[in-house]
Amino acid sequence: MSLNNIYQWEKEDNGTFFKQSFTQQVTKDLSAHFISVTLNHNDVLGLTISTGISLFLRDEFNLVPEKRKVREFRSISPRLTVTYPARKKLMLYMTYAPNRTSDFGRDIQHFTSGNIKLQYNF
Repeated sequence: MSLNNIYQWEKEDNGTFFKQSFTQQVTKDLSAHFISVTLNHNDVLGLTISTGISLFLRDEFNLVPEKRKVREFRSISPRLTVTYPARKKLMLYMTYAPNRTSDFGRDIQHFTSGNIKLQYNF
C-alpha cells in the first residue's frame, strides 16, 4: 500500500504592459490551488486499486477600479482506478471519477467521467 500526494499552486495576473515606461497596470489577479491525494492498494485479487480525491480551488479578482472578487470556482472529484495486468507487457486501466463543481457556491454541476485504457509496453 502506498500514499501519493500532489499540491500545485498557480498565481497569475493580467493587465496592460506599457513598453515606453516598462510598467504594467495589473487589472486581474488569479490564484489556483490543486490538491490530490491517492491511496494505492497493490495485489487485490491480482489487481492494483487506487482510490483518491482531487480538489481544485480558483479565485479571480478584478483590481480596477477597486479589488473585487468576480469568481470563486470549486471542484471536488473522488476517483477510483483499477489496473489489471492482462499479460506481461499488457496493462488495462479503468477509471471512474464523479465530479462536483460550483461558482460562488451556486451553479452547482455534477458530471461523471470514465476512462478505459489498454497499454502495451514494448
